[in-house]
Amino acid sequence: MQMINTASIQGMSDGELTPEHMVSYGKAAGMQYNVIAVGRDLTPSSMMMMNSFIAGARSVGSDILDIGVIPPMVMPFCKENQRCNVIFGNPEDRGRVGGITFYNTDGRLFTASQMEQIDRQIQTMKSVTNEHNIGNYDVISGTLEDYRRSIVNDSDDVDCEISIDCASGPCSLIAPSILTDLGADVTTLNCQMDGRSPGRELPPDEINLRLLMKSAKINTDGIGVAFNGDGTRIAAIDEGSRYISGSNLLAIMMRYLKPKTVVVPINTPMVVSDLLKCNVIYSPLSKQSLAEMTKDKEADIGGSDDGTFIFPSTSYCSDGIMAAITLGKMASESMICDMVDEIPKYYSAKGFVRHYESKEHLSKKLSDNLYSLEYDKISDCDGWRVEFNDGWLLVRFSDYDRAVDILAEGRDKAYTVSLLEMGKEIVSSSLMTIGR
Repeated sequence: MQMINTASIQGMSDGELTPEHMVSYGKAAGMQYNVIAVGRDLTPSSMMMMNSFIAGARSVGSDILDIGVIPPMVMPFCKENQRCNVIFGNPEDRGRVGGITFYNTDGRLFTASQMEQIDRQIQTMKSVTNEHNIGNYDVISGTLEDYRRSIVNDSDDVDCEISIDCASGPCSLIAPSILTDLGADVTTLNCQMDGRSPGRELPPDEINLRLLMKSAKINTDGIGVAFNGDGTRIAAIDEGSRYISGSNLLAIMMRYLKPKTVVVPINTPMVVSDLLKCNVIYSPLSKQSLAEMTKDKEADIGGSDDGTFIFPSTSYCSDGIMAAITLGKMASESMICDMVDEIPKYYSAKGFVRHYESKEHLSKKLSDNLYSLEYDKISDCDGWRVEFNDGWLLVRFSDYDRAVDILAEGRDKAYTVSLLEMGKEIVSSSLMTIGR
């Protein structure tokens, strides 16, 4: 399940983003940050959108550092005293007009409060262009090489055959060379730079990776790695040319890294906690929260079953290249397919209950009823995840509808269904007792 990212704006409530919107975002950001580093993907509109943003930011006196076409995880390696980083494009759909994503200089996405400040600035903004205070514009080179050198110097060798699919995006500039420098026998697919992404759809879902699976099959005992449009998410193919589910990939990679503390979203499948003998901390279902909590809790790694991996030793930006290197190291030491086959089977079930009550009142009732259960562990950072010996139950308000979503998972199918029904009953009884 892909997480929510409110630091990325890919459209407006009344339609697509326009260059006029970008001028406003540039002015708003420029009023708060006097030096801004910008980069872009290959979405056909990204250059136009970036130039509009630059015009707005410079018009209020903010200096611009243009890094060019670049993956987001490389941006923190620009050490030019910028106050924030901004990427233009759309990592999941080249067919749309590209958007804008705001990052802190350590790779963390802008928090909700930071985005609210930008929005408030736009709402109250007046024309403040001063021809005597136009910001500077500089083109910055060498950032990609700084990232490559740092990763290669700090990584162990990779001794395996690996096919990589860069979706014709910015990772094509650097991922193949890094893996080759580390010793991998690399076969490239869709690694030509092309903003149309002609080889496949951008999301690294199983249905979009048939060519990669075929390539892994041709390369005996080889594995495959695919990136989304900007390299912030990955998917993997094992030596048997099988697509590895996001939850299994998350579990086997984290187990290999042997972390003391990890941060994962609150809906993460139980295979992760089962395989890891460490402190597992749950975060709300947003990419911002995952990075924020990974930093705040000083975790060794953060990750999600949508292919997001955060390596704090590098930055707090999701880094698909580092994830690919880790997977390559794993394949150098043992068979990935054997690791996947060792994972036990789990069962999941989901449902929802509609409501028309105040979230505040219903939340209080739900909390009281869920905390009254006999549980092993409960987490309430985003809804309530209630863990038992043989399964878990997540009850949280829907992001889109007036409903309470319920998710259950367990080792036994009948037990999982019983957990789901218990969750529905708790929500229904909580609704009935509001006002009493």
